[in-house]
Amino acid sequence: MAERLTMNSRNIRFILILVIVFMTIITVLMMFTRLNEPRPTVKIIDEQFDPLPVKPQIPLVIAELNEINSQVSGFDGSDVSVKIWENGMRFKISGSMSYEKPNNFRMKVWSIMGQEMDIGSNERLFWYWSKRDRYPGLYYADYSDYHKTRLKTPFNPVFMRESLGLNEIDTTDAKIVENEKHVMVSWQKTNASNEKILYSVLVNRLSKRIDGIVISDLSSKVIASCEIEYQGILPKKILYDWKEEQKSLVIEFSNPTINKKFSSSNWDLPRYSPKIDMGKE
Repeated sequence: MAERLTMNSRNIRFILILVIVFMTIITVLMMFTRLNEPRPTVKIIDEQFDPLPVKPQIPLVIAELNEINSQVSGFDGSDVSVKIWENGMRFKISGSMSYEKPNNFRMKVWSIMGQEMDIGSNERLFWYWSKRDRYPGLYYADYSDYHKTRLKTPFNPVFMRESLGLNEIDTTDAKIVENEKHVMVSWQKTNASNEKILYSVLVNRLSKRIDGIVISDLSSKVIASCEIEYQGILPKKILYDWKEEQKSLVIEFSNPTINKKFSSSNWDLPRYSPKIDMGKE
């Protein structure tokens, strides 16, 4: 009897060990699959467009979008899910994003290890800080020195705040082309490396929202882009695709709100150190 009980006990332990090993293998495989999830890319850049006449009438949809966006003075996304694809791996972290027109912006990202990133701007300057940077520090600059900063697009608060799709569109000096779904408004601008680029905004004719932004060089090679999904008039999900760095970022907002009154301290330059003025390097 005792021997039978001992054998049963051993069998139970053996089965439990097998179950634990099996569950561990399944868990590892699931984690590996998630970590190696393919990097998403923006599809909107593949569309074809036809030019308008040399002196076109500004499409009505631009005025309609501007009327909607003029009612929005600010945006608050205090609960943000952030997914980052880098070096063939996918990481999921949390964040918050706030924007007050025209220039106040703040995005913070954190993980279980604490604060990871702080990107922002106010009426006078903009900044970037990342704990994982090779040379960590608070990098900042005045807008007048923007073209000197060499700030890469993934860390550009000016691009990030415009990617919310809530700004009005000024067609001054713009080139306008269109297809059945979109009107594309493009400007020639100077980037943070003092290079000429094309900056294009795609407006959806039906929804009267900005579906995406494409940044390309003068030969039309895409440098960076984003696609925006909405819930009502507010962004629900934004996909960023940085071709140069082979990085993707997906931001999803939970219950964002508009026209919140923010504390002025929200737009103050953070106190991380060392402080590096990118315009003076």
